[in-house]
Amino acid sequence: LKQYYPRMLEVADDLLAHLARLPAGESFLATDVMTRMTFEAISYTGFNTRWGCIESPQPPPFVQAMVDVLTIGMESAGNMLPDFCHPISRHKRERANAVLLDTVDRIIAERRSALGRGEAVPNDILQAMLTTRDKVTGKRLPDDNIRAQLITFLVAGHETTSGLLSYALHSISTNPEVERRLLAEVDAVLGRDYSYRPSFHDIDKLDYTARILKEALRQNPTAPGFGRTAIRDTVVAGKYAVPAGSTIITFLPALHRNPRFWGDDPEAFDPDRFIPEAVAQ
Repeated sequence: LKQYYPRMLEVADDLLAHLARLPAGESFLATDVMTRMTFEAISYTGFNTRWGCIESPQPPPFVQAMVDVLTIGMESAGNMLPDFCHPISRHKRERANAVLLDTVDRIIAERRSALGRGEAVPNDILQAMLTTRDKVTGKRLPDDNIRAQLITFLVAGHETTSGLLSYALHSISTNPEVERRLLAEVDAVLGRDYSYRPSFHDIDKLDYTARILKEALRQNPTAPGFGRTAIRDTVVAGKYAVPAGSTIITFLPALHRNPRFWGDDPEAFDPDRFIPEAVAQ
């Protein structure tokens, strides 16, 4: 992470400059701003690609295509008729998929072209995928695998982080004591000289800030569940029969509110749940 930090900081500076240019008192949609920032950050740090989406009035085509694919995918789960009975949605999904693939293919092609010209390139995630060989087979990742990895990083890498930051901002704004303690910690670690650029090592000193993020994820996990499918008939906890082929879903928002683990008031936003003493219990 340390090698990616300067680029993350550069994107954060872009965000602060954008907010500073807004007219005094003008409101903005925090979720939109966080999405733009995290997409720019993962693209720049992982693949050396800038989109300028913090300032752009419209989201990049890749982001819109991603939204289209995810939306259509969720809607199609409830369709009673087969896919060919929904030509409009199918064509929209195909167009969006084409945008995703064309975008990552361009990123890969530009990096390979730079390597072919002997240019210096960053030692980032894309470079690792293009050049690293398997220790056993000696082979590099095939192009279709790199394509899929890039799309996964760009989609999942920015969307979950923007959700976390948006939930954290909401919780800070609705809990004055949390906001007070957060500002006190930031002042203590970074000071009030706003020209100071935080170092990578400063991050480790922002202990209360980290606990806010953990508590935001507890209450609102941005990947809210996961499933497991039984490969054979089994019994869970000695009393729940699960036939082979059945899928069990773990719903994290419910699990994270279990009073057995989180006390009598799990709905309260309390970053001190994550102090070392509390975690040890």
